[in-house]
Amino acid sequence: MKGAAVSLIALNLAAVSALLVASAVCARRSGSDRVRQLWLAIAAFAAVLMSGWVVRLFSHVPASGSPAARMWQRVEPIFSVVPPVAGLAVGVVALVLVPRAVRALQQSERMYTAMLRRVSSLPSLEDIALTRREREVVDVLRAGSLDNASIAERLGIAPNTAGTHVRNIMRKAGAADRRDLMLLGERNG
Repeated sequence: MKGAAVSLIALNLAAVSALLVASAVCARRSGSDRVRQLWLAIAAFAAVLMSGWVVRLFSHVPASGSPAARMWQRVEPIFSVVPPVAGLAVGVVALVLVPRAVRALQQSERMYTAMLRRVSSLPSLEDIALTRREREVVDVLRAGSLDNASIAERLGIAPNTAGTHVRNIMRKAGAADRRDLMLLGERNG
């Protein structure tokens, strides 16, 4: 029974370690501060779980003078304090950061849905009489360059000329702003 318990604890320790590493990697790669905070909270929670599993694993160490038992005697006081303190810290972090991250994600989703609805009501780019240069401007917008200076640089024209092209395209398409044009370009891309 004791061998099976140790195996189960070691398996859980490995799973929680994988969660800790995956959360840290996702937090590092996240483009949004709110999402990064959410991943860091998950990583902190995984670290607390991990310390709990370490305590359980070492509680199965024989009480003899073996090297494992001596090591456990040295670190046991630390691990008996870490889980409650870390658990409290993770709880506080979760209470503060998780609701913020969820609200930010919900707001982003609402904004994206509203923009998609607005763009779906616009005519197709094929139905709009755009000049060759205006189509090039739409391609640059679709690539994510929304300001006149970046459009001008990519096309080798003056920023004022880029702004004129953007205004003409917006007028022809009935778009409210440059993001609409970017999404319209994506939809028709």
